[in-house]
Amino acid sequence: MYVATGACYSGGGNNTFTNMTSSNFVYRLDTATGTKDIVLADYNASPAQAGDSPVGLANIDSNNIYVLVENTTIPGARRIEIVPKSSYGTRTTFSNNITALSAQLRDILALANGNLLISRSSAIEEITAANVRITQGANPFIYAPASPCATSTTMMSRILTLNNGNVVFLHAAALQNRFGIISASGYESSSDCKAAQ
Repeated sequence: MYVATGACYSGGGNNTFTNMTSSNFVYRLDTATGTKDIVLADYNASPAQAGDSPVGLANIDSNNIYVLVENTTIPGARRIEIVPKSSYGTRTTFSNNITALSAQLRDILALANGNLLISRSSAIEEITAANVRITQGANPFIYAPASPCATSTTMMSRILTLNNGNVVFLHAAALQNRFGIISASGYESSSDCKAAQ
């Protein structure tokens, strides 16, 4: 099992780990023993930049994973890296799209077609395997969904997909803790919010 120990949202009243207080490693756990097996990347050391924090992982194949890197210290440093599943392998930048990655990064999910969904505090972005941003008009793939999903654009924290491709998001903010289900084609109109609770 692969683990990212970067900044996280832990909810009100709990100890929250930031990019400066997290351990900022990506490592592999031996699932038989529960012990750390190897370190894949250390975001406290070169080639990391000051403020780097791995906040999410998505599998690519048997050799590599995507790592979602948050950085609130250096403008434009948020990015998605490709990291080998080996100890301290050479990391490469997959995307540093300053529009798609413009707000606090929360989660990354690899889709069956090779595309990625990126949850940031205010939206969910989709980026193709060729690093092309998919939008709904001028907006992100999912942004400002209407009722019953509204208003859920300040703290989108986790994403997953259902068997039919619909996107489930978790939202955590004062008086707006909820989950919502959005059409697999993204959010274009109120009918694209399928359900919320």
